[in-house]
Amino acid sequence: MNKNKTRIRMTAPRVLVKIGVIAILPVFILSCGPKGPQIKVDLYVESMNPYGAKTEEVLFPLLEKFGDRIDFNLDFIALDNGSGNITSVRGDAEKKGDIIQLCVKKHYPERYRDFILSMNENLPAIPDNWKDAAEKHGLDTDEIEVCFEGGEGAALLRESVGRAYAAEAQITPTLYINGELYADDRTSDRLLKALCRGFRGEWPPACSALPEPKWVNVIFLTDKRCGDECTMDKVVDGVKRDFPGIIITEVDYNTEEGKKLFKESGVDLLPAVLFDESVKNGEGYEKIKKFLEPAGKYLSLHIRATFDPLSEICDNGIDDNNNGKVDCDDPGCEDSAKCRPERPGNLTVFILSDEMYSKKAIGVMQRIMALGGSSFTYNVRYMVGVDEQGNLVSNNGPKEIEENEVQLLVQKYYPDRWFDYVACRSLQQVIETDRKACALSTGVDLKVIYEALKSGEGERLLVEDETLAVQLGLRSVPTWLINNRYIFAGLDYNEIVTRFCRYNPDVKFCHGWTEEEIARKKANKARDFSLYDLEGKVHSPDEFVGKKTLILFWSSHCEACHTELPEMEALSRDREDVNIILVNLGEDEAVVRQFVQDFALTLPVFLDSGKIVGNLYNVVYTPAAFYLNSDGTVYFKYEGAMTRGEIEEVLNKMK
Repeated sequence: MNKNKTRIRMTAPRVLVKIGVIAILPVFILSCGPKGPQIKVDLYVESMNPYGAKTEEVLFPLLEKFGDRIDFNLDFIALDNGSGNITSVRGDAEKKGDIIQLCVKKHYPERYRDFILSMNENLPAIPDNWKDAAEKHGLDTDEIEVCFEGGEGAALLRESVGRAYAAEAQITPTLYINGELYADDRTSDRLLKALCRGFRGEWPPACSALPEPKWVNVIFLTDKRCGDECTMDKVVDGVKRDFPGIIITEVDYNTEEGKKLFKESGVDLLPAVLFDESVKNGEGYEKIKKFLEPAGKYLSLHIRATFDPLSEICDNGIDDNNNGKVDCDDPGCEDSAKCRPERPGNLTVFILSDEMYSKKAIGVMQRIMALGGSSFTYNVRYMVGVDEQGNLVSNNGPKEIEENEVQLLVQKYYPDRWFDYVACRSLQQVIETDRKACALSTGVDLKVIYEALKSGEGERLLVEDETLAVQLGLRSVPTWLINNRYIFAGLDYNEIVTRFCRYNPDVKFCHGWTEEEIARKKANKARDFSLYDLEGKVHSPDEFVGKKTLILFWSSHCEACHTELPEMEALSRDREDVNIILVNLGEDEAVVRQFVQDFALTLPVFLDSGKIVGNLYNVVYTPAAFYLNSDGTVYFKYEGAMTRGEIEEVLNKMK
């Protein structure tokens, strides 16, 4: 192992990282904001959607206050089937409303927002109320009519829907500020604060009522050779609240400036986050000051850096450190994943026992095993940390450490049924739930496990996993390891199978999983999930292929669901051509069972108690409906209550 890496591991606590982010204590992620005079704001809506109209009602007056300091764009969410036929959830009326508003946007860019607000005063009257709105604001109705009745309006809608699709805007409203999804409350004060914090440098007068952030300079020193290890490109809301005035300069080690900065700062590994003295005046300084240490004239933020720019890069065919040894022949590459012995047909996933995305990964592994569990080997390993005293630490504390150890011991003592136990526990909140039920259902004797746990055997196994994770340089959960060499992070079932089969083409179930085939399967495909029903059976969207399918996310405290669920029951009785499944979002099984009994529901009910699938589908409110064509592709998504007639209108247009 590289000496620098060993020293870091001995002196610094290992910090767990959730999907796609770099973590420190506390989680601290940096990103560059715009340096110009404008910020970019993009809103995606449907013209008759009440949630979109409410957002426009709040946002549009705020935009007026900023003038040309905001580059604003409005686009519309609808479904383009690829043949030029665009459909909207509320039918032709909403489609026509979208087109009219786009025509006014093009021909009257200074007045179209006022026009839309006037139409929104009576949403059910759209599109027929457009002339009244146009006349109110002095617009030429003939010019607008020529646009939306002719080919110009249809072209504008196709382009707009295409932009919404490219932005992955599927739910109304979707709002981006400087390319970042806005997920906070859509109130005037919250939106104003978010808009103001998008600016760097002097704030516009519209922000004068808010305290201007204290600008803090930071240098992100990285190395283009280390790829994802040195990427810092996501921003979390908590960090923005702590340091709304962060300005980042990125410097690459391979430049003259980068080598000089690396030497002068005295850091050993990259990436390095180097603050100047301005950090001491920043709003979040008190929170992070104990994680700052002197680095020349800078203060270096204590993060888990792993890349040594002075050592051998193990897969580039170059003698990087000039010692006459290239790649895996260099002693410094001994622990590199790229130089590990290959074990064909093996798939390993590193997880935490009570982490949301890790539980999703177990569901993915379960589905892959169903393809051909006997034709490949699989493992589940656990990624924890070590504090400065040498103790194992985990995001959810000692109880999660114990559960990790228990699951490892079950793997050792029950090699033919351990995965069933892990899968069972992945459907529970393991910190809060007794493990007896899963042990009983899978034939695991907890007395055997607890005796081994008491002897320290579980801790030894977990230390082995922690050591391996450090050697591999793993930074997030879940992370997949294929054939003991190839590492990647992700949760998409098709992508994981594709990657596995790329390195294992001889495995039986890999036949037919070509890159082209997977690309076709992934095109607008419903997101994969595995959930238990109330009978304890596992289900996924693929089993419903062949019929139109409606997936409804619901909860017992959602009053609209009280009305919509009986409608779904009636619809199911009347429509044999449609599968309807109900996914309960975030509630205990006992609550769900009582609700099902009270409302006499007979439709399949799936349990998403950890909101794993809800988060995967980006469900914010209940009810939320996802309509799948008979081939499994997504036809339409809608968040909010719909009438029986509206639901049937959508179903009748589906394939």
